[in-house]
Amino acid sequence: MEEFILLKKFNTPEEASTVIELLEKNDIEFQIEKDDAIQETVFIGNTFESEMHIKVKPEDMESAQQLLQELVEINAESLDKDYYLLNFTDTELTEILQKPDEWSYNDYLWAQEILKQRGKGVDLAILEDWKKQRLVLLSQPEKISGNYIFSAYLFCLLGGIVGLLMGLHLQNANKTLPNHQKVLTYDENSRKQGNAIKWTGVFFLLIWVALIIGLIINLVN
Repeated sequence: MEEFILLKKFNTPEEASTVIELLEKNDIEFQIEKDDAIQETVFIGNTFESEMHIKVKPEDMESAQQLLQELVEINAESLDKDYYLLNFTDTELTEILQKPDEWSYNDYLWAQEILKQRGKGVDLAILEDWKKQRLVLLSQPEKISGNYIFSAYLFCLLGGIVGLLMGLHLQNANKTLPNHQKVLTYDENSRKQGNAIKWTGVFFLLIWVALIIGLIINLVN
């Protein structure tokens, strides 16, 4: 089976439509995949909506990325006068450029274009520097809260299974950076806590299983 690699993620089909049209017009083969919500993140209160992943062949990646870079120039005259980003201040538009992972790709491109129209365009070297700084920030491991740890041990005492899963989550959870690199979500101390929670969950799970089996035997006899 031929390999396809991720070109870009989109939150809605509308956001992806322009890119899909460009790929088709330039005879670049692509695949569209849907990434459903990740259920395990409920432990820390996060939720994720489904995303559309557009993938291309490795040998077409450079050409596809060039098409994305030219997207603003292709559509520069078609921006609706009531487009909501036109009401953003220069500072707000700059923040979009500094945090592109929090916005759609179209918004990121139009923020550049609007700033350029206002005579405050941002140099490509600065944009690349901001991307690198953002990657460094996002790659920093997170420290788990005390409330999470307390809840995990409580669930261990109450049956073990949920606490065990929470411990496994702490140990193994990873996040994907905007450059598609995967890194561990939590810092070393949090992962150590996860390991301790995991084995505590196993211990109490075995105890509860033994108690239930003993209770069933007593009832049968």
